[in-house]
Amino acid sequence: KSIELLEQFFSDKISLAPELRSIVYNLSAQTGDKKIYNLLLDRARKEQLQEEKLRLYASLCRVENDELFNQTLQLSISDEIRTQDTVSLLSLMSINRNNGAETTWDFIQSNWNLLDERYGSGGFAMMRLVGITGNLLTQSDYNNVQEFFNLHPIESAYRTLQQSLERIDANIAWLEHHIDEIESLLQSR
Repeated sequence: KSIELLEQFFSDKISLAPELRSIVYNLSAQTGDKKIYNLLLDRARKEQLQEEKLRLYASLCRVENDELFNQTLQLSISDEIRTQDTVSLLSLMSINRNNGAETTWDFIQSNWNLLDERYGSGGFAMMRLVGITGNLLTQSDYNNVQEFFNLHPIESAYRTLQQSLERIDANIAWLEHHIDEIESLLQSR
């Protein structure tokens, strides 16, 4: 249904209330295929209003197809995306329910030199970038984040890093406490 609304809206802008656009974009990207992804991407590239453009790009962070997810990661650091929007897109990708946190963290590590060059002088963007690690869930992730930032110190986001490590710890504890419930729920489906 969201895909029908999307296609109808793209042919008739009046057909969709402004407060529903993000919902339709997000659901379409999440449930759609490559055709829908390309439709949203093309529309984002043609959009003149920056707010609507960002809304369309943000919807691409919801894709569940691994290939399209990786394409969106690459897009986030391309010249097509304003540097001030990159961290927002990476943050959205890190909460994608399809291993978004792990994949986004791997991407951040692989592109650290570029990201550090852009945001390393400090400020809110670096804190948000480091904060993405707080979505990770395992002891291995905790160790990896700690080792990475021991090798790549970030004074401007030191407190954020400590908070992220605390969140990972809390995520680990929560999962350990609820693992039986989760397994039971998954087996009943």
